[in-house]
Amino acid sequence: MIKVLVADDDNTIINMIKNFFNKNNQIKVVAIANDGLEAIKTLESNIDIDLVLLDIVMPIKDGLYVLEYMKKNNIAKKVIVISSYNEEETIRDVSEYGAKYYMLKPFDLVELEKRIIKVIHNSKYSTKIIEYKNNTLQEKISKVLHDLGIPSHIKGYQFIKAAILIVCNDNKFICEVTKSIYPSLATNFNTSIYNIERSMRHAIEISFLRGDIELINEFFGHSISAEKSKPTNFEFIVTIADKLRCEMVNII
Repeated sequence: MIKVLVADDDNTIINMIKNFFNKNNQIKVVAIANDGLEAIKTLESNIDIDLVLLDIVMPIKDGLYVLEYMKKNNIAKKVIVISSYNEEETIRDVSEYGAKYYMLKPFDLVELEKRIIKVIHNSKYSTKIIEYKNNTLQEKISKVLHDLGIPSHIKGYQFIKAAILIVCNDNKFICEVTKSIYPSLATNFNTSIYNIERSMRHAIEISFLRGDIELINEFFGHSISAEKSKPTNFEFIVTIADKLRCEMVNII
């Protein structure tokens, strides 16, 4: 059993991770911390921990402080950084301190599970391996959705972004939007499949009202003719994922 400490000041993220791994027979959340100082105290306690899921921006002491402290005091725990903070300098610092991966929020919990298992069981991983591919891809997705006129503060934006990321990373999901992706997102975001679908629909409606019509035409072409309705959630997600996948470069 892989024993995990989750260090994040966002209790929604903590509960989401705890609930996901609640019945997992390989991974168990054994401790939580809401700030860097609490994380350090937990690491120095008698609690048996194999891996730390660490946010960067936390109160009292941040994630970089925790990583620096671990390195100076030879606390040899594997670390995966989970953060919405995406600065190149910070990612370099995290790499220097020995984190195995840097995953941007929102992240897919199934993908997180895979990363945890790989990090623990694959001794060949360098201490400076960082997940740049998803960082670059998420930036591209964010830019496309912004240019298409979808506000980043609405729920549909987050759901569509996460769905596109899933499809880009594994094209087997192209035909499984309703069967696999919706249930996965519902679990990740602690909401219903109905809310996922409705929020995506609302975001697409906003896009076609406010977005750059030339860019919309470039992406969706004939699907927005006067005779036809706007693209379905499935068409919207897969079309964007298709275009972005062609541009993807596997850095790792």
